[in-house]
Amino acid sequence: CAPVMLERGLGGSLRDFITMQVCGVASFFVASNSVGFFIARGVSPERVIWVGTALTCVASVLMIVYALSGMAQPIGVILLFMPFNAGIGFRGPPGFLRAVIAADGQDDRGSSLVLLSIFLIASGGTALLAPLIEHGLMSVALSVAVIECTALVLLALLPKLETDAKPV
Repeated sequence: CAPVMLERGLGGSLRDFITMQVCGVASFFVASNSVGFFIARGVSPERVIWVGTALTCVASVLMIVYALSGMAQPIGVILLFMPFNAGIGFRGPPGFLRAVIAADGQDDRGSSLVLLSIFLIASGGTALLAPLIEHGLMSVALSVAVIECTALVLLALLPKLETDAKPV
């Protein structure tokens, strides 16, 4: 929904969307490729997942604040999209691995369920927001914040995996 929201809702251009995508992908790339560095230096995968999810939650709440300011412009969305995508990059690799581990030997089903849930949330959210996207940033920011803050709450409620033990 971002191209429509940026162009029609915020008066931006296709160039703004492309800039947002390039900045978002770059942020994701740097963050996801940094995960191994942090884990190799003793940061637990759970901590990395928490930090990434907290970063996406904070970025989405800041997007709501930005939308409420009444001064929302594409550049602000682009700047907030970068930490949001960095958070996804931080939590993505260890989160996906933890989901596969939680599948308890059914790796194909575990990874399929993760991908299915990603596509369902993205496509379902876009379909639900379709009538509101042209009205600006608020509907998109609010829906993303609900998803990301729910993810943070779920992290607090889910049991930790005991897979960080070193082999003897």
